[in-house]
Amino acid sequence: MFYTRLKEVCALRGLKVTNIVNELGFSPSRQGDWSNGKSPSVESLIKFATRLEVSTDYLLGLTDNYEVQNGKKD
Repeated sequence: MFYTRLKEVCALRGLKVTNIVNELGFSPSRQGDWSNGKSPSVESLIKFATRLEVSTDYLLGLTDNYEVQNGKKD
């Protein structure tokens, strides 16, 4: 689910997955692991979510809402 969501967000942002993976310092083999269904570490997940401005829940497939909730209550 992670890699599918990563591709979706990158497409929405007009970015290439490979470029983001490289930018964040991950190896091509790690990208291959994710594309084959392995889940990222918590630290890696946070890096992607922060860079792409989406929630970690979205990247994990726990929600369909990719917007980050700031946790503030009005």
